[in-house]
Amino acid sequence: MNYDHTQNQFDKTIERLETHGGHSQEWGMDVEDQRGDIPAADVETMIGSLFEQWLEFTEDTKSEDDFDDIISAFTTGIHFVIGRLERKQDNVMTEIGRLTRENDLSEIKNSQIEAQTNLGQSINYRLVTLEHLRDNLIDQMAIQRGYHWNSPDRNAVMKYGSNAKTAASISGQQFVHATKQKQNLALVPEGTRIGFSGGKDYQDHEAIYACLDKCLAKYPDMVLVHGGWSQGAEHIAFTWARNKKVPEHTVVAQWKTFKKAAPFKRNEEMCGPIFDLKGMIVCPGSGIQEHIAKYAKDAGIPVMRLGPTQS
Repeated sequence: MNYDHTQNQFDKTIERLETHGGHSQEWGMDVEDQRGDIPAADVETMIGSLFEQWLEFTEDTKSEDDFDDIISAFTTGIHFVIGRLERKQDNVMTEIGRLTRENDLSEIKNSQIEAQTNLGQSINYRLVTLEHLRDNLIDQMAIQRGYHWNSPDRNAVMKYGSNAKTAASISGQQFVHATKQKQNLALVPEGTRIGFSGGKDYQDHEAIYACLDKCLAKYPDMVLVHGGWSQGAEHIAFTWARNKKVPEHTVVAQWKTFKKAAPFKRNEEMCGPIFDLKGMIVCPGSGIQEHIAKYAKDAGIPVMRLGPTQS
């Protein structure tokens, strides 16, 4: 949106609030931030375009030799921003914990908790986007340039913006985990939630579209819940949802926290009570897909398999 530069700062603030909303710490009031979020597919498209255009622009020039250093510096900058937001999110969670413990059910306390929760949701969205941006940059550097980005020295990162955890934040870890789950649920659109999981090598568009079309016909309020892979079956399902204007939600694997177990933890979260799936569509893939098919079945969620299954 373009703002009139002749307006004073107060008028600009009011106009932005009316258009997008805001959050308590930024505006000093309890107004939810209504600005949109960047879809994961758009991040991937942007990174691919960045690499393609820069390589084309600098090809056969002296500046071509600086490409790796520039992208590496850009990636490191995003990494530092992620660290700053993570510390900010920790502070918000600690504050929510404090307010919850002191909650006297008054309107003021409830308003403060709601304001902090809205702020936490906004930070969480920004973190997911930036982590996706950083990870895509790292992948593209490795694939297209054979360059492996190294995370900055841990001590340097801590020195950049160290914020020692308080006793309250440590003792409130269980609360923080529960709060994040509630936040995730708050981000999921209302409707009949159908899970979807598939490998990156399964690309049967017709089978996937036909299956999803049947689900939509049965559940007009369908919400697609998926893992957000940028290739293969899950990307095809994401594209279907966008074309059909079906609400969708990505359950992000927490690689930083769970390492190699991240996709399996994500499977368990997706099939858990927080999402209350009415069905799970599973396409051929790896052990990740076999795991979620079994986990969903054990949880009492109807499972529909597409294509051949692993023996």
